[in-house]
Amino acid sequence: MELGIGSIAFIYDSINNGKFSNSIDLLLNSIEKTFTFAEQNNLRMCELIVDPPEILIGENTQKFIDLCNSYPSIEKQLHAPYADLSLCTHNPWILNASIECYVHIAEICRKINAKVYTVHPGDAKFLHHSYNGVRNRLINSVNKLLDKIKNNNLITCLENMPKMMGFFLNYKEIYKFFSEVKRNDIYFTWDTGHSASCDDNIEKLWEKIHTKIKNIHLVDDLGNFSDTHPTLGKGNVNFKKVFDLIEKYNYNGALIMELHKVEELPNSIEYIRKFF
Repeated sequence: MELGIGSIAFIYDSINNGKFSNSIDLLLNSIEKTFTFAEQNNLRMCELIVDPPEILIGENTQKFIDLCNSYPSIEKQLHAPYADLSLCTHNPWILNASIECYVHIAEICRKINAKVYTVHPGDAKFLHHSYNGVRNRLINSVNKLLDKIKNNNLITCLENMPKMMGFFLNYKEIYKFFSEVKRNDIYFTWDTGHSASCDDNIEKLWEKIHTKIKNIHLVDDLGNFSDTHPTLGKGNVNFKKVFDLIEKYNYNGALIMELHKVEELPNSIEYIRKFF
């Protein structure tokens, strides 16, 4: 297992400090701070959120690649953009744009030697469930995406969603997807806080799909649809049970701490390291 951090805390920190007039400079600064913090705290893994994705368009692309490659001791993952995107939408324009975006991000992964790549499935908008085809749409979209990026040698993971999103929430939905997609090149990023928000049976989740879990987001949950990513150990997630399952099924992938506040990272690191 490798403990790491997500860049989201540093993104929020930059936004709250109001120092940047555009998203490109904000994200570049946040990513550099993520790498620096990781090195200072003996962490060798960082997951980078590239949202908004204009950071990876035109000349900005090379700035991002050069920044990532200037920290060779840090193993990188990418978390694909999710604002305005969806792989389960019934809107064909949004669906095609989503797939095109994710294909582009997969190519960037190769250029920074990122092996793990997380995407959101999208959310169930108004009337979508009544069409009785949200899961089928996701399966078709994932097939199209994987066919387009198959030469990039990536571990592509779908992430479970919080309750507010209305789709891809619990082990029954997730297991059904993996049973029906019939591919061996799609995997799962498990967000512990999202599972807690859905009151999911995580023992069943691991029993059913443990072979598919290739990435873990360590996130706590305060309930009430907050999804605020508080200090680890301060919310409803039973991390003792989380690590018991990790040990039981011999998980050896990344453990990415996803918090929204930089100042809460040191205590979270100290808390999580007790379980190793």
